[in-house]
Amino acid sequence: MFDDPTFWKVARNNLIYAVGTIPTSIALALCMALFVNGKLRGRGVVRMAYFTPTILPMIAAANIWMFFYAPQIGLFNKLLGMLGLSGVNWLGDPSVALSSVIVMSVWKEAGFFMIFYLAALQSMPPELKEASDLEGTSRWSFFLAGHLPTIDAHHAVCAHQRPN
Repeated sequence: MFDDPTFWKVARNNLIYAVGTIPTSIALALCMALFVNGKLRGRGVVRMAYFTPTILPMIAAANIWMFFYAPQIGLFNKLLGMLGLSGVNWLGDPSVALSSVIVMSVWKEAGFFMIFYLAALQSMPPELKEASDLEGTSRWSFFLAGHLPTIDAHHAVCAHQRPN
């Protein structure tokens, strides 16, 4: 089995897929959770919009992304055409197919991971934020000293939990 070049190609593709989806989904989910955790008008609608891809069946998600990726009539190729660029066969060209699948997977998974981070952020005592505001702490400093330690354990949970 280890002498088979197909095995190594599949192993390489799996590694690229994992490295492309897990950290990207986690980073995007954290940004989404930070965004919807703040004071935001229509926060419930935004949360629902972020989480909806997670509850879609994979076949529905695939059909949505086929609308974007279709070689002749896909939205991405139409946008490229408007810019004067030639279209791409997003799922048929081996040089971009894996990246295209990674983008779809990140879109589908990020809302799932957002729930974990949002739960962690909402469990943080509000006094912590009030104290940092009184001290004049910057948002970045508060993220590093307040949010990050609170959500630290959730990184491992998100890395091991996969919705599909």
